Amino acid sequence: MDLVAHKPLIIFQTARQNAQAVIGLAGDQITLHHLIKPGDSILKRHHNIGAVLLQADAHENGQRIANDFLVDDGGIAADRSGLLKQADPAQTRRWGQVYRRGEFLISHARILLQGADDLLIFGVHASLLADNANIWNHCDSLRKHLRLATRYYISSRYFQLELCVMDKIKGFSTRAIHHGYDCHDNEGALTPPLHLTSTFAFESAEAGAEMFAGERPGHFYTRISNPTLSLLEGRMATLEGAEAAVSAASGMGAITAVMWSFLKPGDEIIADKTLYGCTYAFLQHGLSKFGIKVTHVDLSDLGALADAISEQTQMVFFETPANPNMRLVDIQSVSEIARSVGARTVVDNTYATPALCRPIELGADITVHSATKYLGGHGDLIAGIAVGSADDMEQVRLYGIKDMTGAALAPFNAMLILRGLKTLSLRMERHSQSALEVAKFLETRKEVSRIFYPGLESHPQHALARRQMAAPGGMIAFELADGFKAGTDMMNRLRMIKRAVSLGDAETLIQHPASMTHSAYPPEARLEHGISDGLVRLSVGLEDVADIIGDLEAAMPLWKTVAA
Repeated sequence: MDLVAHKPLIIFQTARQNAQAVIGLAGDQITLHHLIKPGDSILKRHHNIGAVLLQADAHENGQRIANDFLVDDGGIAADRSGLLKQADPAQTRRWGQVYRRGEFLISHARILLQGADDLLIFGVHASLLADNANIWNHCDSLRKHLRLATRYYISSRYFQLELCVMDKIKGFSTRAIHHGYDCHDNEGALTPPLHLTSTFAFESAEAGAEMFAGERPGHFYTRISNPTLSLLEGRMATLEGAEAAVSAASGMGAITAVMWSFLKPGDEIIADKTLYGCTYAFLQHGLSKFGIKVTHVDLSDLGALADAISEQTQMVFFETPANPNMRLVDIQSVSEIARSVGARTVVDNTYATPALCRPIELGADITVHSATKYLGGHGDLIAGIAVGSADDMEQVRLYGIKDMTGAALAPFNAMLILRGLKTLSLRMERHSQSALEVAKFLETRKEVSRIFYPGLESHPQHALARRQMAAPGGMIAFELADGFKAGTDMMNRLRMIKRAVSLGDAETLIQHPASMTHSAYPPEARLEHGISDGLVRLSVGLEDVADIIGDLEAAMPLWKTVAA
């Protein structure tokens, strides 16, 4: 084995006080030289970085313990040299002693991150030793022991293990802009490169076979993974407070991939009574054809869920706020009930986005998004995202996307979403502020019989919205006193506001759910599920709010005259 030709995996950490964790991983053998030198440039660019070889049993005062591994460049040495068995003395070279790693990573993984709340951890790209077929298993074991968010950043030559402890001490907007990308690893390019390729070349036939067998990390086909998709997925995972994410070609692609991955004939899915029309159609016309029981329950009524759920239930699915009538579901309480029977809780977080609500932090197992909407934010792409544990997302990627739906996201669209994420927090703040003003305006109009917006104190679930959302969002629903015809006449008289489905764009959009997005519901089911014929859905955009209100107000006198 030529150790000189390869750099091992090395993870550095920045700590405000004492660096205490460790990882040095390189095939079956490691050397001090190869563990430290690859990080020289990193150590020079960052303040207070320690390159840690093995778990340092440092005293509480942070004093370094003397041992066999005194390390240069500010590294912390380890006093457990016995965990690494020295190899044949003949292998000792000028760059330092050679040690066998053995089972250290697995048997001692639990002690790797003492004091993790006070550290910043990030991975450094490292070439893998060609003969290391077990690296994947070692890293998977590390993730399971630590129970922390881990992400695999894969290409045919590089492997990065990133522990998202880093993200817990950085702000949301900072992560949305910077997470998972270092311009210095890409010739200084400030914007991440776009990988427009369908397939990836293998270094050898053997390397290709190992990748397909899951024994070697690497990209081999964009339907499964791609560096641009991986960057987006890692960024979405950290924004949702999750371990991993999988991108999809559409929101429905993400939803169906998740459901096909975890439901089988004989299982039951409990879904909320108010859902996006295409989701409802998939449940009724898709899953039900394959022997999966679909039960609709008003999930805002926890007693109704407790009565309906059983050991047969494998998934509980809902949107909050719900499309189109803005009903909320108590994520934490529903998740607890679902967990009591071993069911997964899946939340469509499209309306709120992780900028306003993070269901996984409230107990949900998986969130899904139509990234077409607020995540992209510019109305120029179709995409979906699923977010959850690393194990669940691996199942979604390799079964739900790869085999069942084939709904892989195009790298170009992933790049557009990455652009959108950079301004997500600012946009959601503006959407929410403007929507609240528009809702207050509509609330004063006699032409409006009912308005549904969780930011209004009059909303019956206003307290729940304040508890689980950072802001009420940019979506409003309202009903017209004079019915459907008055509403369509009003919509036809709007000048700036566009009559269009979708939502979350910079432009304000208005549409009629009963005849458009939710027309898949039979009329009687639509009424039963809280979607009246007179309901209008408004996606408040980023225009000046005075202009949005002015456009609505200008249409209302004509609307009133026609209705009379």
